Amino acid sequence: MQLKGLADKLGKKLTGNDDYEFGDITKKAATTVHDNAEEVGKELTGDAKYKPGDLTKGAAKEADKAADVLAKESEQLKEAAKNKLGDLTKGGAKEADKAGDVLGKESEQLKEAADATGN
Repeated sequence: MQLKGLADKLGKKLTGNDDYEFGDITKKAATTVHDNAEEVGKELTGDAKYKPGDLTKGAAKEADKAADVLAKESEQLKEAAKNKLGDLTKGGAKEADKAGDVLGKESEQLKEAADATGN
């Protein structure tokens, strides 16, 4: 005899139900849990239309929104950092140009002074 046949026979004896088939108790337990979850969910949320999974769906939608906001903020921060870095680079280049001009003038003055002294 197969295991299912043994389980059916045992289930019929335990339940006293000649129509019992293997899995009936599990199906009944799952249905009971589902029905109770729906009732508890309705009470907790105050929503008479609540169905199991509604809270999870809502949480998933909110998580998606939060991820979008974070992605946008991250892009804005990257752009701001890039602009600031560019500003620093531009500022550094301007200062280098100024320093180059000063050194160039001083170099010319030194050449003139050297020429005036005959060196």
